Amino acid sequence: EVADWEIKFMVENGITAQFYCWYLGGDNNRPLKKTRLSDALVDGFMNAKYSHMMNFGILFEAQSTPASPEAFKKYVVPFWIENFFTDERYVKIGNKAVICIYALPQIVAKFGSTEAVKDCFDFLRNEVKKLGYEDLIIFSNCNVSKLLRECGIDAGYVYGWLRQGCDPNYQIYSTVEKLKDLPHFIP
Repeated sequence: EVADWEIKFMVENGITAQFYCWYLGGDNNRPLKKTRLSDALVDGFMNAKYSHMMNFGILFEAQSTPASPEAFKKYVVPFWIENFFTDERYVKIGNKAVICIYALPQIVAKFGSTEAVKDCFDFLRNEVKKLGYEDLIIFSNCNVSKLLRECGIDAGYVYGWLRQGCDPNYQIYSTVEKLKDLPHFIP
């Protein structure tokens, strides 16, 4: 019921999609059945009476990074494919699925290199393409464009402005200047 009211409010105000935080949590080196803090997306939105009225996407909260690149490929990607990317309500731009990543540097630290992270995201892209998508657009909140490029990230986004959000010069410096050379940057 709460999800239906939220959907109603958003749709009436022109919001057509929302990204839900997705946390891996727990022992993340085994097959996944249910993940941490999935109530809003899985129990709420996905089972809401009016969920057909808008789209959803996942924002991978990478503080709960998989145990290894192998665990990402073997357990996380299949879980995402089965539960999210195959859902007709999943967010697309054209025929490209969209995913957001929060805390990219933590994945790099856990996996040991930007190359390992890029390999994992390339694997995810290929799996998503097998579903009939043209591609996968990956956003990250990291504001270091070199790190984003090295990890195979397509675009950056701002997760939160904090109190500097009122300062347009801060916004320009924090996003436009640092991210303008990414492939999908839209000023």
